[in-house]
Amino acid sequence: MNIKNRIVFIDDDEGNSLLVEVWLTNAGISNVTYFRDPLITLENIKKGLQPKMVISDYNMPTMNGVDLLNEIKKVYPETKTLIVSATSQLQWHPQQPHPILVKGINYLDNLVAAIKKELEQPDALARSNC
Repeated sequence: MNIKNRIVFIDDDEGNSLLVEVWLTNAGISNVTYFRDPLITLENIKKGLQPKMVISDYNMPTMNGVDLLNEIKKVYPETKTLIVSATSQLQWHPQQPHPILVKGINYLDNLVAAIKKELEQPDALARSNC
């Protein structure tokens, strides 16, 4: 598999995933792979799917988004991560190193902006060779 510069988006809510897919496509972001199950996502990552950025819902039945992103970071430490959550009560803390975006007003616009910002940043390897 080993396809770089790909975004992986995980949300167990099919309706939200479809909405995000349409919104990102309309914003010109088309290199996204969508998953509904964090365990299947992790399996694909371990088999060689190498995303540049992973965006995960926080609250999912088989594994929460923070645990999923922590596991992905063990495989690909340079992968950029983002947690999306319907609750604003989920707060960032030192043991939770992933930025949080609350699903609310302007969620989809903010998601597009966050993706574009992250993808504009050069990779660590490219930065170290400058």
